[in-house]
Order: sequence, then C-alpha cells, then structure tokens
Amino acid sequence: DRAGKFDESAPIQLDQGLVYVAAEEAFSSVDLTTGAVTTLAEYDFEGEQPTEIEPGDGSLLLMSRQNFVRITLDGSVRYHTYLKGPGGGFLANLTSVLAVPSAVSGGYCLVCDVLDATPGGQRASYGAAATETFGSYFIFTDEPLDGREGFSLVRLDKESETETGRMWMDERNPNYTIDEITETVYFQESDSVLRVLHFETDFDSR
Repeated sequence: DRAGKFDESAPIQLDQGLVYVAAEEAFSSVDLTTGAVTTLAEYDFEGEQPTEIEPGDGSLLLMSRQNFVRITLDGSVRYHTYLKGPGGGFLANLTSVLAVPSAVSGGYCLVCDVLDATPGGQRASYGAAATETFGSYFIFTDEPLDGREGFSLVRLDKESETETGRMWMDERNPNYTIDEITETVYFQESDSVLRVLHFETDFDSR
C-alpha cells in the first residue's frame, strides 16, 4: 500500500525512518523510503478520533477527549481506556463542541486570569474536554464509581492507565484549568468565585 490516504488532521510521530499515523480507526506506519503503508492496529474511539500522540518507551500514547490508548510500535495495544462524555453518544459530543462558558458569552473569565498568572496552566472544558500534564491525563465524564453517579474529572496515570484521582462536580460543562506542574484544578464557580481544588493523594479506585 502507499501513503497519501490519511486525514491531514491525524496526529503523527516520526521515528527512525518511519512515520506513525493515528488515524480515526487504525494505527499505521509509513516507510519514508518506499512510501509503503502498514496497518499495525485497529481500534474503536467511540465516534472520536485521536487528537494527540505522545512518544514513550517503545510505545505511543494516543489521546482524544474521551479515549486514552497506549500502543507499542509493532501494534500491540497495551491498554485502552474509554470514559463516555456526559450524556454519551452523538448529542453529548455535539453539546461539548457547541457549549460556550460564561466567560466567553459575556461573564468575567477568572480562569483566564489564572492562565495568565500560572506558567503551567492549561485551559480545559468548554464541554467534556480532556487535558494532560507530564504524567497524567484528565477526562471529564459521567461514568459512575462505586455506585456514585454524577459528573467527575478523572485523573489517569499515563504509564499504567491506573485511575489516580477523581474530582466530583455539579456542572455538565464546567469551566476549569489545570496547572500542569502541580495538577491543581482552578474551577470557575461563577463570575466572581474561583475555587482551588486538589486531588486526593491516597485515592483508591477500587
């Protein structure tokens, strides 16, 4: 097979003469010398497609808003975590795209001030968004835990896929930012209230 059949938005990673491509349904490699394309693995991102790719030790981490997948360079899937967005399905995906926080629709953006003042700040949400730090990935979901239902921000370890924290929230479309160094969450509760939240240090996901 030959190159040239991938969506230009698919994330890629270059490694030793090969380009690895995380397309919507398949993980492939492209030989830069011959142009030959090899499909290494197939996956189901539940209506999403990978938006980020991150190299690791002999593997690549593929990420989207609700998916978290680690694949070795020979195509073996080490793990695949999927946490559905609030509401689930097409409607939830559409809502997360169309949702606009109060800061954009006329309210004051306290989270924006935090971003300006915090070197490690990453803007998140505006729907069921995900974000990351050096060692963790965060997914907003309505997946229950131990019988408790509601909306929560889940922290996952990038190396092991282990859930290392969960922060429960009342809103379907919260407006927050995460400091990528301390993993502190700054949650805008209203135009005048900004809450500083921390994940539990002894979290047990059983």
